[in-house]
Amino acid sequence: MRIAVIGGGTGGLVTAMVMCSRSPENLKIDLIHDPNSPIIGVGESLSHDFVQLLRGALQFQFPFDMKEINATIKHGVALVDWCESQNFPESLNGYLSLSCQGVHADTYSWRSFVLPRLKHYWGHKFKEVHGTVDRFWQDSKRAYLSMNGETHEYHYIIDCRGIPQEFDDTYESPESIVINSAIINVCDKPGDWEWTYHIAHPNGWMFGIPVSNRSSWGYLYNNKVTTKEEAIEDSHRFLREHRIPRQHIDYDKLRDNVKSFSWPHYHSKKFVDGRILRNGNALYTYEPLHGYGVPLYTTLATLAVEYFTYDMSEDELNNQYTTYLSSFRDFIAFHYHRGSIHKTPFWDWASEVSLNQVQGSEFMKICMSKDFTLEGAVQMDDPWTTSPIAHPMFIWELDAVFDFGYFEHLPELAHVKKILPKNNCC
Repeated sequence: MRIAVIGGGTGGLVTAMVMCSRSPENLKIDLIHDPNSPIIGVGESLSHDFVQLLRGALQFQFPFDMKEINATIKHGVALVDWCESQNFPESLNGYLSLSCQGVHADTYSWRSFVLPRLKHYWGHKFKEVHGTVDRFWQDSKRAYLSMNGETHEYHYIIDCRGIPQEFDDTYESPESIVINSAIINVCDKPGDWEWTYHIAHPNGWMFGIPVSNRSSWGYLYNNKVTTKEEAIEDSHRFLREHRIPRQHIDYDKLRDNVKSFSWPHYHSKKFVDGRILRNGNALYTYEPLHGYGVPLYTTLATLAVEYFTYDMSEDELNNQYTTYLSSFRDFIAFHYHRGSIHKTPFWDWASEVSLNQVQGSEFMKICMSKDFTLEGAVQMDDPWTTSPIAHPMFIWELDAVFDFGYFEHLPELAHVKKILPKNNCC
């Protein structure tokens, strides 16, 4: 069985790793991409599910391979200034720990690390093909693509080419996503802390990601509420005035406005349509909270293998995908629905939009049901994987981080607070 994965970005590389390492021996994978196509260079905060994929597909080893992707360890996420009680790093209030370690990795190094290892370990089933695909189509028996004036035939095609140039009626846009733009500032000082920052600011939030040769600071906002010029000015001010520990930012090595871009909110109505599938940014783009894109790409690519081997029908796979996306939107909205410490037009609007999403969520009703117990949530949680669905245990952990107090009906959680001793690591 021949599979074409089109695209050499994060979505394509993750899909190729899954196809190689989690498929039957008779599956043959061609990764088709233009090696000169630019890399966006975001998506560098990665949870433990990605480490597991690297180990299975590429024999990735701590600590010996860390330098190959300029990686640092990720132990958690620091949510700062989303509510009054969050005062990390002065204390651990606002810190959300991972169940297993993840990594911060340099996306500019992924191709040079991933592709040679796929050829080395999976050369009997993997091939890298350079070129630009002009179009693809299907019939009841095969999928086809046109490249360099020639037609190539496959059993299935997975489109991972990135954000579409145009959107047709196979896509739709959700109303509950409130972030759509970013100003990226890079500090050339190596990052030496072991968590990802998610810091609320007046117009949105900022991520801080440490890799071994730099740190990236992304000022996220909505361009319908804040202009690009306002965002640039505020990103400079915010980085210099916020209480981010000074050892994490060297202003002499801070490069302002390295990159500025916006993106649309969208998702494909289907993950699979016959013999053609979508993954990566060709499938959906929301926003980068918790780096949840890669777990979704990984899970869906794994389910695609079941579809190829006839263990899952097209309808079953699309229904699973729809459930994942729905719960993901609920999960994102849960962060915003109470606003932040900043009383601004952005946060007033974001809170209103997100509250509507949370209140209409069947998944949140399950999480908050008095019939759902801590025991039930713990038994749903698999510490070795990251489900694209935000299971109740994760929602409850976030509730403690945000000090929302929704789960006081659970006696086991009623007195759990994030009031911990001063954190001396910073």
